[in-house]
Amino acid sequence: MVPRLILALLPALLLSAAAEDVGAPVPENKINSHLDISTPVKHDDPTHPANAVLQEPAKVAAVAEPSANESATGVAAGKKVSVTEISFDSLIDDLVWCGNNHTTVLLKTQSGRLYRSSDGGIQWTEITHLFQGSARNGSYKVDSVVVCETDKNVVVVIGDSKTHFISGNAGRSFVRLEFEGTINMWLFHPLKPSWALLSSWEGACFANENDEDCVHSIFVTRDMGRTFDRVARYVAQFSWGDITTNSEDRIYYSRYSIESGDQPKQDGWNNGISFMCTDDFGYSSSVIMEGGNKFLVSGNYVFVARVADPVRQTVNLYVSTDNAVTFNKAELPVELEERSYTILDTSEGAVIIHVGHEYEGGDIEVGNVYISDASGLRYSLSLPNNIRSASGECEFDKVYSLEGVYIANFRDDSGGMLNPRNKFKTHLDGTKTQIDQKRNRHVSHSKVEPNIRTVVSFNKGAEWHYLQPPKVNSEGKPYDCEEGKCFLHLHGITQYKNFAPFYSVEQATGLVLATGNVGDRLRFDPSQVNTFLSRDGGLTWTEAHKGAFIYEFGDYGGLIVMAQDQKKTKEVIFSWNEGATWFDFSLSKHDVSVNNVVIEPKCSSLNFILYGNRNGIGVAFHLDFSSLGQPLCKGIWSIDSSSSDYETWHPTDPHGNHCLLGRKMVYKRRKQASECFNGKEFRATVEREVCNCTPDDYECEIGFTRAIGSNTCKIDGTWLMREGCTSSSFFWADAYRKIPGDVCTAGWIPHQVAVPCPPHSPLSKGSKAVLSTIMVLAIIMMAIVYISHNDKLKHLFHNYGFKQFNYVAYTPVNAKKAAQRGAGFGGRFEPELGFIDAEQEQDEPTLLNYLSGNRAASNSQQQQATRGEQRQIELL
Repeated sequence: MVPRLILALLPALLLSAAAEDVGAPVPENKINSHLDISTPVKHDDPTHPANAVLQEPAKVAAVAEPSANESATGVAAGKKVSVTEISFDSLIDDLVWCGNNHTTVLLKTQSGRLYRSSDGGIQWTEITHLFQGSARNGSYKVDSVVVCETDKNVVVVIGDSKTHFISGNAGRSFVRLEFEGTINMWLFHPLKPSWALLSSWEGACFANENDEDCVHSIFVTRDMGRTFDRVARYVAQFSWGDITTNSEDRIYYSRYSIESGDQPKQDGWNNGISFMCTDDFGYSSSVIMEGGNKFLVSGNYVFVARVADPVRQTVNLYVSTDNAVTFNKAELPVELEERSYTILDTSEGAVIIHVGHEYEGGDIEVGNVYISDASGLRYSLSLPNNIRSASGECEFDKVYSLEGVYIANFRDDSGGMLNPRNKFKTHLDGTKTQIDQKRNRHVSHSKVEPNIRTVVSFNKGAEWHYLQPPKVNSEGKPYDCEEGKCFLHLHGITQYKNFAPFYSVEQATGLVLATGNVGDRLRFDPSQVNTFLSRDGGLTWTEAHKGAFIYEFGDYGGLIVMAQDQKKTKEVIFSWNEGATWFDFSLSKHDVSVNNVVIEPKCSSLNFILYGNRNGIGVAFHLDFSSLGQPLCKGIWSIDSSSSDYETWHPTDPHGNHCLLGRKMVYKRRKQASECFNGKEFRATVEREVCNCTPDDYECEIGFTRAIGSNTCKIDGTWLMREGCTSSSFFWADAYRKIPGDVCTAGWIPHQVAVPCPPHSPLSKGSKAVLSTIMVLAIIMMAIVYISHNDKLKHLFHNYGFKQFNYVAYTPVNAKKAAQRGAGFGGRFEPELGFIDAEQEQDEPTLLNYLSGNRAASNSQQQQATRGEQRQIELL
């Protein structure tokens, strides 16, 4: 499936100071394709009708053969996968599932035409003609398609002009919306399919002859688009409330305070914008926070970015847990300017945020990841220098089938793999360039690659570990890398145009797919990038196949389908035993540039859609693996027995601890060696058992951090100070706090640690007395020296028998010894080099034994929206 733009389970928030367009739609959680946006060209091949509107499906039976990486044995040998190919008028731009049975697919091409399939992608019908009669210029073009999450039968088609349509039967028929204007964004109500908010640029925004002001307005419909009411004008951002707090009918929005003239483009943080809400659809409204530019409503939390300094373009994050009645400023552990935020996760009773502290030129952008306590207000540092894109997508992803497991990329500024506990850089190596629409497959090799490494956490970011590499590659050969610098590094979302990012789905327990390399850091040369798979949530990995592939899960993880996306191909490879063996088959006689492999939202089917382009023409393949004739798995009620195809499995962290977040999770899943299909009726189950507490159930308190591979919290920096602290004293502090959502009981209890007061602390009374005495003595000595050198006063010393001090010479203590020691060095002292103390050696990351591993792909745009939890909001 295509890589996701952001975390799929949590709607993510980017509160950014450099965005492009006010009210622009939130990027989907999953990129809908790796599209090559080139101009369609005519094709001389008679089998490739480039000018045809829609080609009749060509159905073939592809014989599955063992992959080049596998032996010639296996039950799949000689069996056939049903392949149906169809070409479209232009490149495929978007593909979404709708309808309650997940068999209806809508496909939009770059030319603005819309196609519909009611059988999962086998047969396609163009339905653009349903809209043609209402087009002002006679040629209707579809701009986007929005599917309601609470009722998949409700679909909105947004046109490229001022005519739009809605369907209540998954696209079989449409009714024109009674709204005469452009639609910038359409937002369905969280519970009511007939309710929606939309935003529109009005007035002179598109017509110079219009005398009205160009403004961005929001409207509400409560009758499936038959009527619309204006809610507010001069709007920067808007959202429905949240069902968690029973405020789903409330409308939140941010608005310019001055409501006259053309609405300015929001190209930075602006203290003339306020955060507001209305409970009666705009008849009355309330200002919640002046200067509140951007916000996110997620569960019990309301986050608002409030302008701190419009000149320096800094903001502060405010958090509410009482339905926006009261707000408190988030407390971060460092005194750094805050310029942007991405809310990464709000599940399990805590908030994980990515904070951008600076904007500078460079190849990548980074920011620090912080995790909150249960209040959502006090944040401790989790991971420094987390990689992010200029538009806010962070390489920080959840393993969606497990609780508390995350994979992330960071720029390691420690200068070496064996000393990871370094001071986090406070600046960002940022880039302001926009991501090209055309996928760039060329990587510059003239510059030094950034020191990017991949880490995994099994306790919600409280502790991080480097990924342990496979012992051998897919060819059975050991990896050639230096001991102590040999780890697995994976590509994340910022490189989605070049390589598929690490990917998991909720339905495939413990499975993760990724592209990357084994070595001391992440490599960007395509020849060094391979595809990896983990079966245990990222603890251990295997190299699934040489080369970079795009991938997808089916049959609840029982079937993995992959295709080359770095070069043209005519082959697809698949595995139905979680990567133990792979088989390949031919798609067609002609090569295709693969953009994506997708499946229906539940990942339960045996039918996939692979789409891409051939010489500028969009082409799609329906792949039906049910034709292989594999039996349904058996033994669901006799799990773990020799006759059952199922087993129990529990995740483990790098310390060998079976308890994650205070509980042992026991999952039911298919045995790897069982070559059978789960079937659509399969449901994974999980049993939970509460554990005793260990250090892994605690995260660091504010002012403390953990080194990579360590569970010991040590003080970070010298800013931590208590009231009454003096420079010569210390105080007791809590270095640990229980991870929010962790349910462990009894067991390990952390003790307070002694923290020395920082050097800049006030002096104690005793220190002040000593310092005062020294100062008095120094003044007296200076006076004596002055008098002894003064011709009018030096006679006073003769009266008391003193020698004249100006004729006295002093020899430094041990001067002779020092001179002898310095002989031969030209008077210079050269310190010893290369000294590594024991403390540094203890910081070396723990090396873990490799068992086995795997990795996964991504889903369709609509699929990831349903899974996603990372809601991104850009400052435009």
